[in-house]
Amino acid sequence: MVGLKRIPANESTAPNSRGAPMLSRATTPQPGAQGQQAQPATTVAGRAKARLQSLVTPERIDTLIYSVQDKLIDLKRLREHIKALNGTVTDLNDAYQGEELYHGRVARRSAAFLENEVAPLMKELRSEGYTIQQLEQYLHARHAPEANRVLAERNPNEQMIDAKLQEARTQVRDLERQLQRARAQSMLWEKK
Repeated sequence: MVGLKRIPANESTAPNSRGAPMLSRATTPQPGAQGQQAQPATTVAGRAKARLQSLVTPERIDTLIYSVQDKLIDLKRLREHIKALNGTVTDLNDAYQGEELYHGRVARRSAAFLENEVAPLMKELRSEGYTIQQLEQYLHARHAPEANRVLAERNPNEQMIDAKLQEARTQVRDLERQLQRARAQSMLWEKK
């Protein structure tokens, strides 16, 4: 194994036990070197155990749970931490429980909307002989005047541009006349 070795201040250049100077990158003896018998099962098992321990940390487990199962694991841990500190978590301030229940409320409202609004509309359309495409065309056409008005404001045509230009010129002329009147009055006041 290659690595730097820490040395005491008074032994900065003294050779180590193998004759290499301190702070050298000389390799450290490995098991099995110089007649020692290597134990590959022990070292492999030791490395595997160390790797397993590094993979199975609480942070890594929480990351796995967050990624695969529960994106709100942090809220759950926070709730548990508050309870461990003898804090009170009620239904009103429990964000984790609120998020869990939210999906059920949305599903119930969606089902009620489908049952009470969409199903009767579809039944009425079928009984009158209309298709969904015809309903879509009607809804689109119903908002056409409003949409045209908004689009005209965003994208004016030449007539609208000319009208705005004429209006701006009129305003500039009025301002120039007011300025001239103000100058004339100030000159009169200066002469008196």
